[in-house]
Amino acid sequence: MRRYRTALLSVGILFLSFVLCRFAFFDLHRMKDWPVVLLIAGGAILGVSALFRSRYLPLFAALGYPLSFAAGVIFQYDYAGPAGGMTLNSIWIIWTAVYALVLCIGAVMEMIAHRALERRSS
Repeated sequence: MRRYRTALLSVGILFLSFVLCRFAFFDLHRMKDWPVVLLIAGGAILGVSALFRSRYLPLFAALGYPLSFAAGVIFQYDYAGPAGGMTLNSIWIIWTAVYALVLCIGAVMEMIAHRALERRSS
C-alpha cells in the first residue's frame, strides 16, 4: 500500500478538483461534459502511472487539472462561431491545452527521474 501512496493521494486530489470545477465553479464555465472528459483523461493517466509506479506523473495529473482550469478561466475569451451567429468561449480549449502541456511536462520529469535513477544504480 505504501508504494501506491502517491497514486492514491493523486486520485483524491483529482476527484476533489473535479467536484469543485464541475459543480462549485459551474457558473464560470457552464460546461457539463468537458470536466468529465478531462477527469477521465486524468484518471487514465493516473491508472497507467500507478501501474508503472511513477512518482511525479500522478502529481502532475492531479494538480494539473485545477491549475489548467484556473488558466482557462483567467485567459478565456469569447469569439464568433464559424457562421458568425453564435458566440463561443475558449475556456475548454485553454483548459485542455494547458492540461495536456502539464501532463507532458510530468511525463518528461518522470523520464528524467527514471534515467537519473538508472545512472545512479549502474
